Amino acid sequence: YITVEGGIGVSREVLVAMMHGAVVIPLRRTGGASSGIFDFPPQAFKRPAFVREEDWAVVEDAEAPIEKTTAAVVGIVTAFMGTWRASTRRATQAWEAQQAGLLLGSSAQEGGDSSAASWCVPSVEAASQTSGAEADASLAEPSPEP
Repeated sequence: YITVEGGIGVSREVLVAMMHGAVVIPLRRTGGASSGIFDFPPQAFKRPAFVREEDWAVVEDAEAPIEKTTAAVVGIVTAFMGTWRASTRRATQAWEAQQAGLLLGSSAQEGGDSSAASWCVPSVEAASQTSGAEADASLAEPSPEP
């Protein structure tokens, strides 16, 4: 989620979204909740690992030129999409392997852990564990056919 301005409602929505694993990019320059008031969750201002330091510095800078802010946001969204694709690809491969009986075999029936195969939507943890370089590489790769 990218937040622009906002009041107490935005702060609450961001808190709920983050509790469900969402990545939030607050645009401080816009003021309001996105600048840190109205009990906006302070953890939203922590740079996710997939975001380049220079892009994060720009979105944190309320005085940065709008062109630089726009370019930084595009860079962040692009990096996230690469991270998401990589995470989704790994989850799809795990699911396909399970369906083929290669990942879990009979261990799920014997009390084994089948959580890897049931995980489909990348969380903020998964996104933050992927570097910007991995995300860029993922964008360059064609997406698997559905």
